[in-house]
Amino acid sequence: MCLRITTSQSYQSVDQLTVVQSLVNAAQAVPYGNIGVVVPTNTSGVTVNQIYYNYELKTYFSAMSDLAKATNGFDFNIKVAYDGGGNPTKTLQLGYPRLGNTYSSTSTTVPVFQLPAGNIVQYNYKEDGTKAANTVYLTGAGSNEGKLLVTATDATKTAAGWALLEDSVNYSNITDSTLLTNMATGQVSVVSYPPQTLQIVAPPYIDPVYGSYGLGDQARVIVKDDFYPSGFDGNYRIIGLNVSPGENNQPERVTLTLTTTSN
Repeated sequence: MCLRITTSQSYQSVDQLTVVQSLVNAAQAVPYGNIGVVVPTNTSGVTVNQIYYNYELKTYFSAMSDLAKATNGFDFNIKVAYDGGGNPTKTLQLGYPRLGNTYSSTSTTVPVFQLPAGNIVQYNYKEDGTKAANTVYLTGAGSNEGKLLVTATDATKTAAGWALLEDSVNYSNITDSTLLTNMATGQVSVVSYPPQTLQIVAPPYIDPVYGSYGLGDQARVIVKDDFYPSGFDGNYRIIGLNVSPGENNQPERVTLTLTTTSN
């Protein structure tokens, strides 16, 4: 949602998912802003103190994203489907601590994508070191000496010999120091190692068949080839799905985008 918050809104000890629901409802109450998103009423049990000032003109989407980045954050998504009459329906999905299915290390139901003796047609695996930081500074509301400032560091990286990599982010609408600290802790845990993005292409009709997995689900990827002669076996999370129809007598293909997960 690119609509901006033009009326100050304050939440004190309110469930974080309730805040999101309120933000979406407020956005859809703006003239010509209602896009028909169905809003749930689920809660997470995690309460926050949050003020959104009108003069900041923060977008509703960035307000929701900021809350989701906290240590005790959540997942959100808008699911688009079609009703029986062919009309699109849009439903806000909120998941705490996350959307999608998770599995234990001994689970036999986790979808497995494997190369060479498996279902992976091709893959692309990359790390972006320019986006890594092991110390993060977050600033909140206030000015000069009265400005909120918290620091979060992943000491395991510097202890292992990593160079000091710093980043800073400003959240001028956050007045709750606890929320700001949780956001800093959550953010440094995400960026302290270069983000890994894995794309794999697989046929939709080979186990695990398309439809047995979805966005947010945990998946296992096993690869052994010339690049990884010793092989790697990792736990990943599906963050993107794209289905391509077959062309020139070729079968359909599903392209999955995955990233590492702590679960």
